[in-house]
Amino acid sequence: MNKTIDINIQTAIPQSRGIGSMVGSLIGQAYHKVESRNTWQGGDEGWSNDCEKVRTGLSKMLMPNRKISKYMLKDVDIRNASYYKRPVTDEVGIAINLDPETGTFDQFFPLSKDVFKLVKGTPEAIEDALKGEGENFFLNPTAVCAVINEANKGELAAVRALKDILGKIEQNLIGAINDNNKKAQQFAKELAETKVETVDFREILKGEVGAMVEVKATQAGAE
Repeated sequence: MNKTIDINIQTAIPQSRGIGSMVGSLIGQAYHKVESRNTWQGGDEGWSNDCEKVRTGLSKMLMPNRKISKYMLKDVDIRNASYYKRPVTDEVGIAINLDPETGTFDQFFPLSKDVFKLVKGTPEAIEDALKGEGENFFLNPTAVCAVINEANKGELAAVRALKDILGKIEQNLIGAINDNNKKAQQFAKELAETKVETVDFREILKGEVGAMVEVKATQAGAE
């Protein structure tokens, strides 16, 4: 770490002792993240493949008009917390689980962010995290669960509504199949009950043509 970074960090520490102390006290604990996952078979890849098959006519599969997501809570153990300056932006903040050799970390808090808002897990902060906005770091799993499970319930309600519609369509199709079978069986029954001696219509027509020829020949002879 060069001298400029040392000075920037040393200057930042007195201005952020509250945040530094709070985050530092979390070492050995865990923080919580929210994740959104596609429930379609095969996840995002399976969804994309099936959408393409339907679009190109390779499949007649029925698909929802959007992805149906489930929202999950993920725990991340906090191994360390360090003041860190990002090389590109020169932004100073606190990095969670920093690897000093690679400069990678699980979470970075700019000192300008309201970390306490995230710690409390306000609905606004959680909703932002679900959208992929803001910091995805929460210490109150109960508050997080309350928000993401409301989102899960919303998806569940949509699925059940679609399931109800499809159930009615299913019964409609089953009814059509049964009605068609009944009509075919009824026709076969009526045909059997009114069965007559088998007649070869070709022979009948052949006989009528012969009779007509014979009649005409007789009439010609008479003349």
